[in-house]
Amino acid sequence: MRWGTVRVTLTVTGKKIVKVAATAPTERPRSAFINRQAVPFLDREVLKAQSAKINGISGATLTSEAFHQSLQSALHAAHL
Repeated sequence: MRWGTVRVTLTVTGKKIVKVAATAPTERPRSAFINRQAVPFLDREVLKAQSAKINGISGATLTSEAFHQSLQSALHAAHL
């Protein structure tokens, strides 16, 4: 994304997502503020949905979009 890389890593057991660990830029104060709130929320939403069918977060649009793209790649790599 514009302010840095968002990377989503999944831990999968069978066909179930058991852990989501994402990183997002925190170098800029505004990015740090947004991403410290948005990333844990997005991680939890993926665990609940067990898919990429999650909503983005208002006020964290760029992070949400980048998270979703990385999530799609991680799901593809996990054959989910």
